Amino acid sequence: MGIREATNGYLTIRMEDAQDRIGLFTVKTGQNHPSPDKNVFFPTVGTSYITVRADDGNSKVMWVNTHLPISETGLPGYTVQRMNPHADPATIQNLGTGFRVRYELPNFYVIQEVKVIGSVIEKTAVQHTVVVENKPASPPLDFGLRYLWDWTVDTIDNVFFRTRAPDGNFTQDFTDFPDPAFLRYQAADSDLSPSFEVFGTVTRGTLCLSLTSPTAPDELRFAAWSEAKNTAWSFSNTGGVDDSAIVYFWGFSSTLQLQSGESQTFTQYVTTHETALKCAVPVLKKDVSTMADVCGGDDLTYTVSWSNVGDDTSYDLTITDTMPGVLVYRSPLLEFFAQPDAAGTPMLKSRSWATT
Repeated sequence: MGIREATNGYLTIRMEDAQDRIGLFTVKTGQNHPSPDKNVFFPTVGTSYITVRADDGNSKVMWVNTHLPISETGLPGYTVQRMNPHADPATIQNLGTGFRVRYELPNFYVIQEVKVIGSVIEKTAVQHTVVVENKPASPPLDFGLRYLWDWTVDTIDNVFFRTRAPDGNFTQDFTDFPDPAFLRYQAADSDLSPSFEVFGTVTRGTLCLSLTSPTAPDELRFAAWSEAKNTAWSFSNTGGVDDSAIVYFWGFSSTLQLQSGESQTFTQYVTTHETALKCAVPVLKKDVSTMADVCGGDDLTYTVSWSNVGDDTSYDLTITDTMPGVLVYRSPLLEFFAQPDAAGTPMLKSRSWATT
């Protein structure tokens, strides 16, 4: 019993498996990272935790998986209870590069999965997924979910924060973001010349890491950790230049609902390389003229174009076009053109078709 670790060499998850704090985790860099053994989350396991706001028609409970004391519910009419210890002990499963923890609560389950994904540092991130599942034959469940991530960027607790895509300015002022529209954010140890920084997802983007896209929150907060930690749900978010955290809310103003046997999944990512949260999305287009009946010996012009609608560079793109067998290719009637954009002029490695 104690701390379990999972890593791909670049990022490392440390998760508690003692029953009174099972599922609590922190994140740091691994031994193969250019900056090894640096903190991403606060190093003490337990300062980051999840809350499930639950109303089954009979009781209203803020279920938390932390062992730390909670002084406020953050919403009138609710009580605070621990997911563990509970009548049905939680279980933990090793996933190789992460862990899955299952909490069985009176009328529903909470499944938390934390794992490192990616095989190279530029595409390595930690995926944090929570599933809320109503039990069969249980009454409808009105619920909400909160993630609290406690930052320590290397050794800095009071990080500098800014929105990314679109980009904002660095700030240390605690801020609420209702219905955030930016794709991700950055937390750094300096606003002028950061020596270490981390990035987190917010809304859906062109993420290539996984088939699971980030789940857009109802509200995101750059917040004082002490205020967020002491309250199970909402809290006054003022001030700045203090021990900081990121808080995600789903079902913030009005609850979500699950019918008997239904479930809902929520996912976010954190990384030390912003490229891990970007993706190239090539789009191909082909036009043929003339679009009508043609006679033997008439010319047809094929125009093949491609673009990248993602937010990362596409490398080694190969285009193949198969023409009908009745056509004869007239070499060398070819033209190639690369349209510059904000990233520069694309490089054409070849200006000829390989005909077969």
